[in-house]
Amino acid sequence: MIKRKEPTHIYYSQSFLSQLLMMMAFTVSILYQVQVVGMSALELVIVGTVLELTIFLFEIPTGLIADYKGRKYSIILGYMLIGVGFLIAGLFPYFAFILLSQVCWGIGYTCISGAHQAWITDEIGVERVDKAFLRSAKFGNFGSLLGIPIAIVIGFQALHYSIILSGIGFLLLAILSYRYMPEKPFKIQRKEASISVTNEMKSMLSSVWAAFKKNKVLRYILIIACIIGVYSEGFDRLWIPHLTFSIDEKFLTNEYLILIVGGLQFITALLTVVLLQTLDTFVDQLHLKRLYQHLLVYTSILMVTLLSFGVATNIYLLAILFVLIQVIRQVIATFENIWFNKLITDSSRRATFFSFKGQIDAIGQIGGGPIIGVIGQQFSIKLALVVSAVLLSPVFFIYRKLLKTKD
Repeated sequence: MIKRKEPTHIYYSQSFLSQLLMMMAFTVSILYQVQVVGMSALELVIVGTVLELTIFLFEIPTGLIADYKGRKYSIILGYMLIGVGFLIAGLFPYFAFILLSQVCWGIGYTCISGAHQAWITDEIGVERVDKAFLRSAKFGNFGSLLGIPIAIVIGFQALHYSIILSGIGFLLLAILSYRYMPEKPFKIQRKEASISVTNEMKSMLSSVWAAFKKNKVLRYILIIACIIGVYSEGFDRLWIPHLTFSIDEKFLTNEYLILIVGGLQFITALLTVVLLQTLDTFVDQLHLKRLYQHLLVYTSILMVTLLSFGVATNIYLLAILFVLIQVIRQVIATFENIWFNKLITDSSRRATFFSFKGQIDAIGQIGGGPIIGVIGQQFSIKLALVVSAVLLSPVFFIYRKLLKTKD
């Protein structure tokens, strides 16, 4: 008989291992797609668009799996699908298989999204879960920090090895979760209850939409989320190809590139951990006007650094700009979450509000990604990155307008 494990220990272990395995794949994935698969700028962006579209379409259906089949079942299924997706990507270096892998692991991601939080809440109770979420995020950050150097070391042998090992790791994580994850019995909803669940879901979405229609500031948040989605997809997919154009040809080996790309991501992750620890001490005390001021300043800096990155050709300058861009994006995301949280008065709808905002961001990425990809394909990656930076500019004017409003 298997001894019941403490749910929080399982939760923290899963957070640590899943982020470690994710970074083993993510650190080398775009470099692998460029150097090994030989994908163009448009193909790189299409891959990202397919992933975002998959997540957008399957977020709600897979949420129902967690509610009707069980959270543990959904989490294990998610780990298995992510593992299979990474294995497909690493074993078959062809564009069609890369697309298939994105669909597979994208569905897997949605199986875990929400279900993991719901599982630990059911297991330990609402009173203890806030601390569990905070500790889980820290374990995840440490997993990311460890996953990057592991990917670099493995990538020196071959880029696809790290992706394949990540896939195998997720399959093993699924097996371990099946064996050790506890799950308190809960009443599985049947067909006769599905109508009421559907009606409840419609009612909740309607109330959230009504709140956005009623509150102008909330509508601004949706507009900003969409704009951020539009600009970010191009940068996230094209920064590595742009970087490689600035490197001397004699250094364009997989070993050298993985060292640069992995090193930059490690530095970014490390600075992000330090930064979040610093922000955590004072950010909750900020009032709305102060938040708008911070968001305006950091958005302005982000636009300048994005434009500079797009036109720069010196590898050292590009490296510095990349780290600045990623750190500033994290600062902005933190302030935006605090801002959004302050505006939501109905705590029972908070998760739905954040999900709705996330869906709008995904729509922006789905719509903007291919446009940036076409520009990069038909003209140049440099122009595509500059256009991405310009597309962010409306956010600057929105924050200026918000500064003139009352708290």
